[in-house]
Amino acid sequence: MNLLKFLGFVVAGVVVPFAIVIGVYFGFLPDFIKVVVGTTWTAAAITTIVGFSVWMLWDDIKTGRYSRSKA
Repeated sequence: MNLLKFLGFVVAGVVVPFAIVIGVYFGFLPDFIKVVVGTTWTAAAITTIVGFSVWMLWDDIKTGRYSRSKA
């Protein structure tokens, strides 16, 4: 069962994105799919950058890094 989970993860996380990148690079995919993939990856990049920035800022606020009193 663990082998099937691992193979599913490898296919979903490595093979499919690699196939999409190769398809876009060599022009195998239609233009519509290229636009969708580009837009999705751009949105994912923006979400990741903004999300982790807010998360790190919130962690700093919770630990008191920006408090007025210096200990």
